[in-house]
Amino acid sequence: MSYANLAVYLVQDYVIIGIILAYGKEPLSFQQYGHVASYIGALAAVLFTIIDQRMIAYAMSGVLMLSVSGKLTTIGSILASKNTSAIATLPWLIYVYINMARIFVAYVLLGDMVIAVQNTSSLLFNSTILFLILKYKKPPPKEL
Repeated sequence: MSYANLAVYLVQDYVIIGIILAYGKEPLSFQQYGHVASYIGALAAVLFTIIDQRMIAYAMSGVLMLSVSGKLTTIGSILASKNTSAIATLPWLIYVYINMARIFVAYVLLGDMVIAVQNTSSLLFNSTILFLILKYKKPPPKEL
């Protein structure tokens, strides 16, 4: 399995983190800055080969199952409540777009079918969640 497209993902992640830091409505808490620092530290550990590549491959295989279980839980919750008024549509639209970009990078640019299939499954789940959000979004009550 090739992880050559991780550089593209990291650039996407840093752009998203930069946008959140620059345009967030509320300042981040100390804990959230700690998460950002941990992410940067993990990246530095990978770049300077402090962490072995086999460990990265092992961790990456577990992330897919964690992601799938979280998305199945989200889909189940939406179907049970049939109300998505508390869920923002824009982040899920961004997730769908990012998955399409990842599929393009994995399949067209790198020719890595394993990663393309993983991203396709993620695209299907994210698209399902986006569809359910749009379907069950209740309009705000009209003011009198």
